[in-house]
Amino acid sequence: MAQYSPEQTDEFRSIVRSMVVRKPDLSIRQLQELLSKNPRRPVKLGKNFLGKLVKEIHARRSERIDYYTVNEVLGKFEDEVQELKEILLALIQTRDTPPMAKVVAVKEYRQSSLALIDKLFDAGIFEKKLGTLDVERKLSEEESKLLDQAIEYAFRPKQNKEDSAKSGTEEGSSGT
Repeated sequence: MAQYSPEQTDEFRSIVRSMVVRKPDLSIRQLQELLSKNPRRPVKLGKNFLGKLVKEIHARRSERIDYYTVNEVLGKFEDEVQELKEILLALIQTRDTPPMAKVVAVKEYRQSSLALIDKLFDAGIFEKKLGTLDVERKLSEEESKLLDQAIEYAFRPKQNKEDSAKSGTEEGSSGT
């Protein structure tokens, strides 16, 4: 099987993409035949390589459609939330609005912001870091020793704590 450079592969992908766009129901064998009879540049490609290119083309198209759809819907939702917020803000700032209506409007204003943030998280725009801890510095040797002593003290058996308290020593006796 022939190895092609990335540039050649990109060129073949481009040619195959244009053929697939014009005739989406072409089989791999039909694509092979059309490529070999291409007046601009006849090319003979193996069916496995050609099948791989077609799969990549379809996968990229699907990713673009998904990306476009998500962004389109998110953009519309964001516009709707912004419009709603403007109406709610006007309602909140109006003197004639009853106090209870203002409370409801403030609550809805806040909920619309939370809903937008949730949608952005769901779409992967932001990353939730629940349960992760980012530690940017290392403990000094002294801090590490103090932490070890605190852990040792906290998890020492109760009997040893009582014995050490009685004897006043660091290590308690092993009584019965």
